[in-house]
Amino acid sequence: MIGSALAKRLFKDGEIPLQKDISIGNGKYRIIGVLGEKGSGFGGSSDMVCFIPFSNSRNYFSRPNMNFDIQIKVNQPELMDAAVGQAESVFRNVRDLSPIDESDFNIEKSDNIANLLLKNIRNITLVATIIGFITLLGAAIGLMNIMLVSVTERTREIGVRKAIGAKSGTVKQQFLFEAIVIGQIGGFLEFYLELEQAILFQ
Repeated sequence: MIGSALAKRLFKDGEIPLQKDISIGNGKYRIIGVLGEKGSGFGGSSDMVCFIPFSNSRNYFSRPNMNFDIQIKVNQPELMDAAVGQAESVFRNVRDLSPIDESDFNIEKSDNIANLLLKNIRNITLVATIIGFITLLGAAIGLMNIMLVSVTERTREIGVRKAIGAKSGTVKQQFLFEAIVIGQIGGFLEFYLELEQAILFQ
C-alpha cells in the first residue's frame, strides 16, 4: 500500500496504480491499495509512505537494533485507556516480562502530542507577552523622549499661550493629544509594514 502523494509521483496522467508493480530495494511489489490523502505536518508528508509486509521488511531490510511502531485505533475515545492497558499486557507477555520487570517498550497516545503542543503554545504565549511588554516599554520611553524634546523646543510657544490666558491643563492636554496621535501613527505604520511582509512571504 502506498500513500496518495507517492502514487501521484509514480503514476502520471491519471494512471490507476492498483495492481501495478513497483520496485523497492531489490524486490518488486504489487500495489493493492492507495491510502487516502492526510496532508503534511511537522515538516513532513504523511502521504509519501509505503507499507510492505512485516516479515518481508524484517528479512530484506533488517538492521541491528531495529525499532518497530505499531499503530492501533479505537472506535470510541473512552476506550483509549482500556486499549492502552490491553496493549501493555500483550507486549509484556510477548517480551516474557515478569510482574516486577520494567517495560522495555513505550506506549504513546495521540493526546500526548496534543498536550505537548498545548504546553509549547503556553510557553510561546508567555514569551510573546514578555517581549510585547518590553517592546511597549521601549516605545513608551522613546515617545517620552520625543515629547520631552518637543516641549523643550516649544517653550516660547507655551509662554505665548499662557500669556494670552491658556491654563496649564490646556497645555498638558495639547501635548497629551499630540503624543496619542504620534503613537497611533506609529502603530498604523507598524501594522502596515507587518501586513506587507506577510503578503510578500505568501
